[in-house]
Amino acid sequence: MDLNTLGESLIEDCTSNVNNAKPKCDNGGTFFIIFYFMDFDEYIGTIMLCANAITPENWLDCDGRIMSIQGNGSIFTLLRNRYGGDGTTNFALPKIPNLGDARYIICVKGNYPMR
Repeated sequence: MDLNTLGESLIEDCTSNVNNAKPKCDNGGTFFIIFYFMDFDEYIGTIMLCANAITPENWLDCDGRIMSIQGNGSIFTLLRNRYGGDGTTNFALPKIPNLGDARYIICVKGNYPMR
C-alpha cells in the first residue's frame, strides 16, 4: 500500500468514527489524524502537529525558546516579540503544549509568505 492510499484510509477510518465514544484511531486515549503532504512547500511561520520523534530540517519545536534575531531575521519579521524576547536582540518562538505524544513545530526557514 502506498503512502497516499495509507493516509486516505487512516483519515477515512478516523473521521468515520469521530462521533463514537471511543474512536477506532485511538493512541493512548488521544485521537490523532495523520496527514501526508506531497510536495509540501515550507512557509516560514507555519505551525503543524508532528508525531515524529525527529524534527524535520528547517523546523523547531514550539517550546517558547528564546532566539537571536541575528541569523533568524525572516522568522523574526513574522513573529516579532509577540511571544517574548526584547525585540531588539532576541525574540521567542510560540510555546504550545504537546498533544499527547505529538508536539507542535514551526517552520523557521523556507519560503517567505507573501501577502
